[in-house]
Amino acid sequence: MPGRLLTRWELGRLQRRRSWRRAAALCRRIGAEQGCDGVTLLGIYTLERHFRPLPMRLCEYALFLGESCLSVFRGGVVPNRTLGPCQIGLSAMLRAGGREVPLHTRQVRLRSAGECAAMLRAASPAHALGFLALGLRDAFREAQARYPNAPALQRRAVGRSFNGRYGYGLMLEQVCGFLTEKSE
Repeated sequence: MPGRLLTRWELGRLQRRRSWRRAAALCRRIGAEQGCDGVTLLGIYTLERHFRPLPMRLCEYALFLGESCLSVFRGGVVPNRTLGPCQIGLSAMLRAGGREVPLHTRQVRLRSAGECAAMLRAASPAHALGFLALGLRDAFREAQARYPNAPALQRRAVGRSFNGRYGYGLMLEQVCGFLTEKSE
């Protein structure tokens, strides 16, 4: 249910899942490779998975698949949706794949069925976390320069950069605080 709160109890329950532990290991590895904080990546992953559960994402995938097939076969465009557990935009995925596409565009043109399949593959947790780290690398650097000795403020700034809302940054700061508290 998207309207429910993400409580400490629920975070503790999530941490016992094998899929979440794999995601935590991925976040640490990708964060180290990209120069990002793995706990912040895991916090974003956790928030996005919580507020966009699997049934909703499956509907998004089905909608994207239908729209993209029509787009490829009719030569049209699809809305610049977000896909995957980290809610990465199609334009961001295309840009990471080497296409020259404006990042903040309302619609994108998909050239082939292979490109559509690549978008669906990119929605897997490993690829989505890689796109997330790549997209937020500059935000991490800026936050580290601005708040050198304050990881909580860095996480708040990165969360705001990711979502565009100050409240999201505050939520991310709280979730990451709990995650670091549990790992110590």
